[in-house]
Amino acid sequence: MRMGEVTLPIRSASATVSGRPEAFRIDGSTLVLPGADGRSDTVLSLSGSVKRGATRLAATLNIGLDRLGLADLPRLWPVGVGGGARPWLTENMTDGLIRDGRLTVGLEANSDFSGVALTQASGSLDADNVSVHWLRPVPPAERGQARIRLIDADTIDIVLTAGQQRVGTRAPIVLTGGTMRIVGLSEKDQDAEIAVQANGPLADVIALLKEPRLKLLSAHPVDLRDPSGEATVSLRIALPLENRMTLDDVEIGATAQLRQGHLTGVAAGRDLEKGDLEIAANKKQLTFKGTGQIGGIAAKIDGLIDFQAGRPRDVAQRIAVAGKPSVAQLNATGLDTLDLVSGDIPMTAVWSKLNNGEGDIVVEADLTGAILGIEPLAWAKPAGRPAKASARLVLAKDRLSSIDNIVVEGTDLSMRGVADVANGRIAGLRVDRAQLGRNELAGSIRIPQGGPIGFVLNGPSLDLAAKIVEKPPSRDKSKPEPPPGPAWTMTGSFGRVLLANAVEAQSVRVEVANDGRIFQRLRIAGSTQAAAPFGIGIAAEKGLRRATATAADAGAFLRGLDAIHTMQGGALTLTGTFDDTNAAHALSGMAEITDFRVRGAPALGKLLQAMTLYGLVDVVSGPGLGFSTLTAPFVLSDDDLELRDARAFSPSLGMTVKGHLDMHAEIANIEGTIVPAYFFNSLLGKIPLFGGVFRSEEGGGLFVARYTIKGSLNDPSVFVNPLSMLTPGFLRGIFGIF
Repeated sequence: MRMGEVTLPIRSASATVSGRPEAFRIDGSTLVLPGADGRSDTVLSLSGSVKRGATRLAATLNIGLDRLGLADLPRLWPVGVGGGARPWLTENMTDGLIRDGRLTVGLEANSDFSGVALTQASGSLDADNVSVHWLRPVPPAERGQARIRLIDADTIDIVLTAGQQRVGTRAPIVLTGGTMRIVGLSEKDQDAEIAVQANGPLADVIALLKEPRLKLLSAHPVDLRDPSGEATVSLRIALPLENRMTLDDVEIGATAQLRQGHLTGVAAGRDLEKGDLEIAANKKQLTFKGTGQIGGIAAKIDGLIDFQAGRPRDVAQRIAVAGKPSVAQLNATGLDTLDLVSGDIPMTAVWSKLNNGEGDIVVEADLTGAILGIEPLAWAKPAGRPAKASARLVLAKDRLSSIDNIVVEGTDLSMRGVADVANGRIAGLRVDRAQLGRNELAGSIRIPQGGPIGFVLNGPSLDLAAKIVEKPPSRDKSKPEPPPGPAWTMTGSFGRVLLANAVEAQSVRVEVANDGRIFQRLRIAGSTQAAAPFGIGIAAEKGLRRATATAADAGAFLRGLDAIHTMQGGALTLTGTFDDTNAAHALSGMAEITDFRVRGAPALGKLLQAMTLYGLVDVVSGPGLGFSTLTAPFVLSDDDLELRDARAFSPSLGMTVKGHLDMHAEIANIEGTIVPAYFFNSLLGKIPLFGGVFRSEEGGGLFVARYTIKGSLNDPSVFVNPLSMLTPGFLRGIFGIF
């Protein structure tokens, strides 16, 4: 039988035809066609009507198809009918079996059955075990369940409800659906729209997107290493069905949903973990948006990869990350916070990579909820006080090369600076200007690998008041000495330094070297507000560390150090040696202060009151009790100050002191000897004729008492031993003037 360009071998046929030659009907016609290559026979049923004119004929046919192998489709589809749809479908739908198909078609042809044209069409065909090459040479979708629908004479839909998609040599991924719509069957040229949906491992989905024919990730390589997780992908393709088609004629788009995905080195060398992302790609760009962990930090992620060729300094990739990392997480990414920040920090980071491989990360952080602190200054920004920070991290081939535009702003807080980087880590920080409360500084911090941290600081104002009065917890002497911290050095020069108790120092110069546990070298020089110079030093000498201190105004100097609050004036000289053989590093030495006054000392006032020396009590609480000399051998171990036979004297009073002072808790446990009217007593022993009466032996004296002081220095318990009253001989050797 011949119909246009179609020749059909027929195994059997039956038909009922009625009417006239120019108009007749076909009812109950059946054709049994042998299947190609030994397949099952195809059953073709036909009914309808035919009208024949002088030169043309027209037919409306109802066609039933059962057990038609798709490989046999070219035998039934006349060449030239459906334009480019016929060759595309017959070449790319190579396997499968059509069953229970129902079609209604309208045909027109020449009277000799040539020039067949489709005028109308409707119906559907179901097919099992279908293979579809949806875009050669991409491997075909296989084992699919499909329905082919004739929407009208101009449109065919192919709906794939199940199947699998091979990706190279990998195991096939699951197809959850697919469609192909061909339009323009009645036109010269036809267009097709293809959509494919698949589920599978992320590695397989990426392999699908890398298929060379798609020209997505294959034409624009993206470093997607070690992929894992699950993904759902949807591909949409629009193409003309013509032999001269090129890639420029094809529109390709892909969307994917990534679930709990992993990619190594996806952003500035950092891994993506637990990624839940919506991904979209076309020939121009790839975008993604969702949540995941970058470098271990949970974040919202929004990124773009530009596939279009650009100039070397055009942005090729951009990823914005917004999260709330902890300080530990920031340190782990290489953004060393230098122990200056605690708490979680809401921040955004925008990573941009240029076509030439350079790039940067612009970071903005909200520091309102964080605690900022610089321990050497005892300065802190509490949580809740508004502050923000920003910086730009410069990258070279995804490796950190420098940090610039460092800006920190907040209430009583401002800083500008840049950071140097070596081998991917911060090696130094230069601060052009920093205002931290009452501190106004500039300088640099050097952070060498394996060496001491080096500080060089200068500025008009340095505030040490809070640091000096800070009372750190006492060391538990039963526990071993903690490991040392980082070694550091510092040099500095400051216009003024704010000390404790409203004392100020001017023109202060500092040079320090600390091994992480103790000061190996220390030089501090300056003057108090009364233009009285002072100096503090620690230096190694003959294998020992020796300490020195001098102050022209001892009272102001010691108040500024929050050591003694009740002294006025005086000149201080101190020398000592550290014992570095134990964890306490005790300092043993001698302190001498001359020509000073004591004012407002509760412990001394209570002692004088116990001695019923009310006149001196008034002096202490008023203008201050003057002393000529204080000589104090001492041992300072942590917070414990041990006084060893310290002595002080003046024309009105002489004292000795020994015992312990807890400098941390301000608690005393001391005892000593007190000699009222010291000048009068010593003078009596030197009067001619009467001296022998008042002086039973050289160095003897009158009005001597022993005392003890225990408890808080602000309100101690004072005890005076009256049995020692009027006992001679106590002055010998105590004050060293006889």
